[in-house]
Amino acid sequence: MKKEELHKIINENFTPAYYVDQERKIKNWNQEALKLSGYKFDHVKDKFCYDNILQHINSEGVNLCQNGCPLHKTLEDGKVREAQVFLHHKKGHRMPVKVRTVPVKNNGGVIGAVEYFIDNKTEPNFDTEITELKNKNFIDHLTGASNRHHLEYVLKKIISEKVFEEQNIAFCFFDIDNFKLINDNYGHLVGDQALKMTVKTIKANLRPADKIFRWGGDEFALLLFNIDSKRDLKKIIKRLLIFINKSYFMIEDKTKVSITTSWGASLIKETDEYKKLLKRVDSLMYRSKNNGKNKVSLG
Repeated sequence: MKKEELHKIINENFTPAYYVDQERKIKNWNQEALKLSGYKFDHVKDKFCYDNILQHINSEGVNLCQNGCPLHKTLEDGKVREAQVFLHHKKGHRMPVKVRTVPVKNNGGVIGAVEYFIDNKTEPNFDTEITELKNKNFIDHLTGASNRHHLEYVLKKIISEKVFEEQNIAFCFFDIDNFKLINDNYGHLVGDQALKMTVKTIKANLRPADKIFRWGGDEFALLLFNIDSKRDLKKIIKRLLIFINKSYFMIEDKTKVSITTSWGASLIKETDEYKKLLKRVDSLMYRSKNNGKNKVSLG
């Protein structure tokens, strides 16, 4: 296949895709890849796929560009591969996608490869959901998370109607470590971007039924449904910690801005009242902060 034909196929494809040559240098990047990742072709053209762009990681936070890259393996052996990865969006957050790497051959030899992205996150339509919540004044307008008023409404309903008797429900509280330093060093607009990045990373990696709320400032809450055990809860939050730690964005002077978070979490108990639950989980969050930050404490 001629390169012109290949590029035409990629550009007219409704699936996000890009093409690299044998050296893993990006030679084509279609419009759908822009929509998914936020990166324009001019930004990635002739850069290596392992440069500071998508930076694929796995669910343990391992950088696949340096260790276990499916695209690199396809270039080496000419085999089609699929993998579940978490790519780095231009705005900073981490999002789950399935990648499919396909070799491009000429006279039997591999001359390049195409990587397709499949956004396999099954979630509600957040645009519709946000519109509905705005109508009820339940949305935080900066981050798109539900707000404190909505949390109070939902959490009190869960407790009063004893929804937790039908399924284990976890309540989590977290804030961004040293957030004041971000505002002081880089300004409030950068601080706002860090808040939005955090919410987008969490939303992209939550299950459909789970909810994130902005309590205020840099403090957030989560409701996680159908939790099997404390062990299951800890596993879910540690996974979110990894994705938050691996999220970052660059500001004008090429400074990399990244964050960590400290968490408190607990399964809702039969004896819980609204304020009692808030106090317990808030105390657990501060335990995490006092024990070195960037961790979760369960109670």
